[in-house]
Amino acid sequence: MWTVVYVAQKSQEIFRVKAILDENKIICRIRESNNSDEEHGMYFEIMVPAAELSVAQNVILESEI
Repeated sequence: MWTVVYVAQKSQEIFRVKAILDENKIICRIRESNNSDEEHGMYFEIMVPAAELSVAQNVILESEI
């Protein structure tokens, strides 16, 4: 099962986080959030397998994004 590990509004930020996860060999994918609308703009989510959630969170926190 895929779990959201990171949410961002800017595509630059989301691709930066994805690159960090890729460097650490963590499987991830990006999708547009279902909560995107004209008023609040578009949001992107990075999702990882539930089994890798803890590792992905630690990598993101250590990268100080």
